[in-house]
Amino acid sequence: MRSLYIRAYSLMGFAELVEAQGGDAVALLKSAGFTEKVLSYPDKLLPWRDVCYLMELSAERLNRPSFGLEWALSIPDHFPNVGPTVLMAQFVGDFRAWIESSIRYWRCHTNAFTLHFFDDGESDLAMFRYEIDSGALPSRQQVEYAFGNNVRMARVVLAAPDENRALVRFQHSRPSDTSLHDMIFRCPVEFDAAHNEFLFERRLLGYRTNGGLQNFKWLLDRYIRSRIRGMPIYDQTMTTMVASAIRSMLGAGLCSSEFVANSLGMSHKKMQRLLSREETTFSQILDDIRRETAIEMLLESDAPISRIAGLLDYSSIAPFTGAFKRWTGNSPRAFRDHARRTTHQ
Repeated sequence: MRSLYIRAYSLMGFAELVEAQGGDAVALLKSAGFTEKVLSYPDKLLPWRDVCYLMELSAERLNRPSFGLEWALSIPDHFPNVGPTVLMAQFVGDFRAWIESSIRYWRCHTNAFTLHFFDDGESDLAMFRYEIDSGALPSRQQVEYAFGNNVRMARVVLAAPDENRALVRFQHSRPSDTSLHDMIFRCPVEFDAAHNEFLFERRLLGYRTNGGLQNFKWLLDRYIRSRIRGMPIYDQTMTTMVASAIRSMLGAGLCSSEFVANSLGMSHKKMQRLLSREETTFSQILDDIRRETAIEMLLESDAPISRIAGLLDYSSIAPFTGAFKRWTGNSPRAFRDHARRTTHQ
């Protein structure tokens, strides 16, 4: 089963919403296996399962059954939680082109679900479907958050705040209170459906967007390609570039030297050669980052040892424990216990 991820910038606005609802954002993050610092690295790839768990846990502990929709409503109109998706409307001429560009960009945002756009060219309705990966943890909060975001983005892109969907369908069961669904979607909402999808009037596809930068669409295309490759800034040392790529991929099962080299737009041999000039290796950089991250998570989160091992891309607890003993002379559990005893003295 492949590893599923989502970018950390999807968590933008989380802490502010939780605090506004009287909750403790840091405590919730720790319970889900994250540290507060995760909010400082928006490009980092986070395990999909843990992000969904964070959302479901927040809904439960805050007693906010529609937490995902509330979060979607709280996001500013430039939608920093989905990268440059809204900005893309400046580079395209109509709503259809914006949808197509957004779908292309989505590969960079997450691999946990795929966006499908259906238009048969004949009926009055077009359809947008969220196809969740078969290995992904189902999450009502995440799906409703995504749908709420999408509907709000469409209204901003079209400069049509009163534009409504024709029909929204969710695979999960109907909640007891759907007042927020009615307020956001303003159309019939079906539950226990075969797919997560929404239908809208096909005529909207031809609506003009605020495409003042259409002549620079080539720049948008180039940007999307570079983001899909995960290309970092080139005014850094190779060591820094590789370290940045590792930090963004760690925990998503993608952190091999071959994959990192490809994400940097170079061959594996070239990356090795450039690192050698800086007197280091991929393995050494990965080892250093794993050590720093392991110590940070053991000290600053309540995540189980097994989860930390997984987030560091170890196949099981045993190799993680062996590496940690090499770094510190102690097992992960002994290290955490000692640190906590020292703190409470």
